[in-house]
Amino acid sequence: DPANPGFKSILLEPQLIDGLDWVKCSYDSPMGEIKSSWKRAGNTLTWNLTIPPGATAQARVPGRITEIIPSDKPITRTDADDAQGPAQHLTLRAGSHTLVSDLTPL
Repeated sequence: DPANPGFKSILLEPQLIDGLDWVKCSYDSPMGEIKSSWKRAGNTLTWNLTIPPGATAQARVPGRITEIIPSDKPITRTDADDAQGPAQHLTLRAGSHTLVSDLTPL
């Protein structure tokens, strides 16, 4: 996040490109390891994230979120419809998260 240097705030957004159905990556930041892996199956996106201790993440989730695991992690959520289409923006605390999203066009 350019507005908050030092990896205490992380920006995450999967790039859904035709012909690319999955991505798995990680980055060893000064705050700890950041992990992101997603898989698209039909109109369902499943995105697994790990945010290091002491950090938060701003995640742009394409489509409409249908499930957040674990559901007890404190998050904020806002809807958006931007140039890339409908999405939801989440603020996630440190820990592991799984987000499931419906990519069906409205």
